[in-house]
Amino acid sequence: MRERFLRIKNNEYVKIVTPSHYLKNILINNTIDKNIIHVIPNGIDVNYYNSTSLPRNKAISYLGGENVLKGFIEVLLIYKIIARKNRNVKLYIAGTHHKIERKIGSNIIYLGYLNEEGTKMLYQKSDVILVPSLLPEAFSLVTAEAMASARPVVAYKSGAINELITDGYNGYLIDIHDIDNFAEKVLYLIDNPDIAEKMGINARETIVKNFSLEIFYGKWKDLLSKI
Repeated sequence: MRERFLRIKNNEYVKIVTPSHYLKNILINNTIDKNIIHVIPNGIDVNYYNSTSLPRNKAISYLGGENVLKGFIEVLLIYKIIARKNRNVKLYIAGTHHKIERKIGSNIIYLGYLNEEGTKMLYQKSDVILVPSLLPEAFSLVTAEAMASARPVVAYKSGAINELITDGYNGYLIDIHDIDNFAEKVLYLIDNPDIAEKMGINARETIVKNFSLEIFYGKWKDLLSKI
């Protein structure tokens, strides 16, 4: 990777596009000239991932599958704390290539792989989306799609997620491994659906204003016109 960076660095015609400032800073720290790096975040189809009313059915969802780096173990530990305080909260787990739906206990539903339509429906029937990713995210599509769907996201401060969520405004950011605080924030949103709905509205507004497909295409057009 170091050799590739040096080849890029010495090519005056090269432009690099990253989906986040987090990734841009990694390249700068590896001696890439900041002037050739352009940040164009991924675009979200805000017409497809549309705003719906909060279902208020005490359902929370995690879409990282059984990937430990995406937070699979973390989410089980977080839910264990939640379930001790509110037995009515349901947890939906999705995101692997296994297509068989099954229950793990009375209130944990394992959905397996979901296509785009299934993912959209899961956002709609959830009150809160959980993103306890241990791996620094270069962007986090799940976070952005959930926000576009007007759902508050509780997430670890992992990579570029900080560029999507403003803590306390459109979701919550939690220190990595702080499962007690994570569970507390999820329960707070479950117990205060009016606040959760307001955060969801703020979340959608954030995506519409900053991360829509129209903005994405516009930034690419501007960059290409300058080359």
